[in-house]
Amino acid sequence: SDVALDLLAGKDFEHAKIIVQVTLPARAALGVDNTPGHLVGYGDIAAQQAAELAYQADATWRRILTEPATGRVLDVGRRHYSPPAALRDHIQASMPTCTGPGCVRPAAQCDLEHREPFPAGPTDEHNVHPACRSHHRGKTFGGWKIIKRGGILEWVSPCGYRYPHTPEPITHPEPAPPPF
Repeated sequence: SDVALDLLAGKDFEHAKIIVQVTLPARAALGVDNTPGHLVGYGDIAAQQAAELAYQADATWRRILTEPATGRVLDVGRRHYSPPAALRDHIQASMPTCTGPGCVRPAAQCDLEHREPFPAGPTDEHNVHPACRSHHRGKTFGGWKIIKRGGILEWVSPCGYRYPHTPEPITHPEPAPPPF
């Protein structure tokens, strides 16, 4: 609706930059298999469609290493309070929504919150996670705590109730090899 109103108002979009994020497994990008790609905000798309988007002349490639068995992000540096762009991208790719209980706000619209407050806690992928402003303030000022166990963040309410958050994989896990 904002774009429609801007167009009606005569706003010039000649130099607007549009970002479309597509995840495509390397084997599919090389044409070795047909594992589907993922279009952020939409869902899975055919490998051929994802490759066509990825191979456009003005496309920017970013490597994101995932765990083949689970599809979770493993790797996309960190001595400052504000995460550098690569770490921000890594966190938003591995946790695509707010980690707060029941929240589905996209990570790109969230604060990157330190589970263990900075500088005691580092600015790294193990301590920083996306939290919408409401959940961020609830943790900072409202008595909520966050415990990390493996890849699961567990929000603990001031009353002691626990709400686990497990990020969904961004790629399809590889099938387990057949038993011998």
